Amino acid sequence: MAATEYRQVLEHARLLSPGEQVRLVKKLAAHLVKSGRRVDLSKVEGAVAYVEGMRAAESRHANGGLKTPKEFIAELESWKG
Repeated sequence: MAATEYRQVLEHARLLSPGEQVRLVKKLAAHLVKSGRRVDLSKVEGAVAYVEGMRAAESRHANGGLKTPKEFIAELESWKG
């Protein structure tokens, strides 16, 4: 998804009521788990350690060097959803 499209989706989501936002997040999370792109953390033993490990791994390049914040955000924006 292009950065502009993401911003538009985000702005639309911000217009939702808090209850609608919660429902949206739950549906998106369920979709990501079902599609295999995310793990259901409620079923992961040591979920905090799992998330911390994922965060650490995704913040580094393949060679072990730390990504800059700009590199990290650019990678996130490049993900297809």
